[in-house]
Amino acid sequence: MTDTNYLVSMPSAPFSTPRAFKSVTNGRIYIGQPDTDPTIPENQIPVYVVNEDGSEVQISQPVVINAGGFPVYNGQIMKFVTKQNFSMAVYDAHGVQQFYWPDISQLDPSVAIKEIDELRSNLGSSEGLGLVWAVLEPGRTEECRISVFRSTNFCRGAYYRHGARWRYFLLSFAY
Repeated sequence: MTDTNYLVSMPSAPFSTPRAFKSVTNGRIYIGQPDTDPTIPENQIPVYVVNEDGSEVQISQPVVINAGGFPVYNGQIMKFVTKQNFSMAVYDAHGVQQFYWPDISQLDPSVAIKEIDELRSNLGSSEGLGLVWAVLEPGRTEECRISVFRSTNFCRGAYYRHGARWRYFLLSFAY
């Protein structure tokens, strides 16, 4: 038995719907073997809650999401872990899949931080402004619809629609 724990959490907490900034109230989280459908009981792996004293207790699936968008056990927000890598599916209260990650180990925050640091360095260079405006394609802004958002961990920016494609425009960083 290994001592390594894999934290069961949304890569951007709390659990929110992808199309609107609202929690997946009364949603369900399923955890399974990597690259499988975690809603199928045969594919599910043990999930544990970590108590305040550090002890772990295995729980049944699915894990419930409360009104605030946080996973709960017996109504309490808890820390959930597994003993191995996993896939994760998040369903809303109506049973509609909101998210599916086939392999959580492929989500590495250190890679994102490295890329952000590199982008910050490039934007700070003498060609930095050119990098931003090259993305916006001046003269075609009349076809763009811009919506500003704030990411909890990394940056503030805007997605805009250019023709059939969505593009990203970076405004600032915030760690």
